[in-house]
Amino acid sequence: MTKPAIIVKDVRKEFILPQSKNSSIKHAFVNIVKRNKKTVQKVLDGVSFTVNQGDFFGVVGRNGSGKSTLAKILLGLYKSNESGGTRLISKNSVVFQDFCKYPLDVRNNIELGSESSQDSFAIMKSMGFKNEYYKKGIEVFRKNIGRCFLNIENQDYLDSWELDITSKEGREDKLKRIDLEFEKTLEKRISQYIQTNLSFCVFEVNTKEERLFWESKITSTLSNAAKFGEIKPSENWLGNHSTKDKIRESGLWQVNELYKESLTEAELEKLLALVK
Repeated sequence: MTKPAIIVKDVRKEFILPQSKNSSIKHAFVNIVKRNKKTVQKVLDGVSFTVNQGDFFGVVGRNGSGKSTLAKILLGLYKSNESGGTRLISKNSVVFQDFCKYPLDVRNNIELGSESSQDSFAIMKSMGFKNEYYKKGIEVFRKNIGRCFLNIENQDYLDSWELDITSKEGREDKLKRIDLEFEKTLEKRISQYIQTNLSFCVFEVNTKEERLFWESKITSTLSNAAKFGEIKPSENWLGNHSTKDKIRESGLWQVNELYKESLTEAELEKLLALVK
């Protein structure tokens, strides 16, 4: 008898979109953060299906119809609304449209992100990675969150977590000291923290330069507001336990481009148009 591999039952997902028309930079950001004005966009509404082991199952739909959102719910990157949910009987991997996390084939890209991978760093080393790909492989955002967990618990593994693997010496040291089981557990805690505590606003840009521009402007606007006491993180914010002064002082996980030029009113209006 064929056994089910994936069970999806009554999955629903909505996203909250900010809608602010304030001319004041400060008030606009307050509205975005507090969601004083919001529009709810329904992406998935009562999706149910079962995929049996060995099945080839396709989901077809127009752009924006929720295909990627459904895949991310299956992976646990998003949570479904209300009582619906998913059940994965076996381990699963996903290749998104921009599948090349590293310049390898699809199989090795999946294996690098899989819990079943015995040693991702060994795979990276055997493939002859250059320094820039190691930098891409370490997601600073997740690393910052993990650092806080380790610091709160006074974990000895903090030194290993902090190792810089952009150099040959650092990679070799990491391979000697890495505890894969410990890091798997920590990565799960980081994912759970992100899913439970953070919300994301995603908008499309056309070039790398445009992305860097908005990253700098948004980070600078928020850090400048924190600097002058207009906003501050909660006392319970995990980042208060960071070993990095910039994170604690700015109240931000992203600390590149701090305290530079804030958004102008014209740039703010353009940004609000992008995120609608």
